Amino acid sequence: MAAKKEITILSGSSRLLGKLQAQKPGQNAQQMLEKMGVTVTHNVQVKSVEKVGNKMVLQLSNGETKTVDVYIGATGDKPNSEFVPKEWLNERNKVLTDEHTLRVTAPNATGVYCCGTVGSYSDGSIMDTKMGYTACVESIRLDLDGQGNCKHLLPLFAHTNRSIDHGARTKKIYKKFKSEVQIVPVGSQQGVGIAFGWGLPSFMIKMAKSKDFMIGNASKLIQGQA
Repeated sequence: MAAKKEITILSGSSRLLGKLQAQKPGQNAQQMLEKMGVTVTHNVQVKSVEKVGNKMVLQLSNGETKTVDVYIGATGDKPNSEFVPKEWLNERNKVLTDEHTLRVTAPNATGVYCCGTVGSYSDGSIMDTKMGYTACVESIRLDLDGQGNCKHLLPLFAHTNRSIDHGARTKKIYKKFKSEVQIVPVGSQQGVGIAFGWGLPSFMIKMAKSKDFMIGNASKLIQGQA
């Protein structure tokens, strides 16, 4: 019989799902994990990782060294902005973006737009991407129409005889979604979540996301069909 696997989650903070103001989802997630045999350790972070043979040696923030078979770093996404001029980035390497129009606000970035988690307006949620593209497209439309901040494009549309309001920003500004919405599977049969300040029952998480972690929607989202 195969040896039992020992799984440990290092939260890095005082609780799970620490970005949520509500503490209950994190508490419920920890209870579910512990019932599954997972050890949850708080206030400890991985400082460095070194591969030694077929093992991974972790240096922890509490001074301990831990040797494991598999290490999965889950510390958040890294902006894909290496190809972007450095002066266009903030201290987190995100593109400087107007939070309402999604125009890039960096110097010499006229006619450049940013939508998605790489933008400084985004906190990394899918909501900022799905709900922000309308404002982004509207800004592009206005700029091409000569009403936005791309004055150098005006000669291209001189033949249209359209009236131009140089002060217009966008009719469909992006208004950031303030309410907490997060759905977190815990295995394939359960999970925790919160929406508009209300906790979501585990069976709803199972039906919405736990079965396949929404991977089935990935291609539709990328292709713009979702």
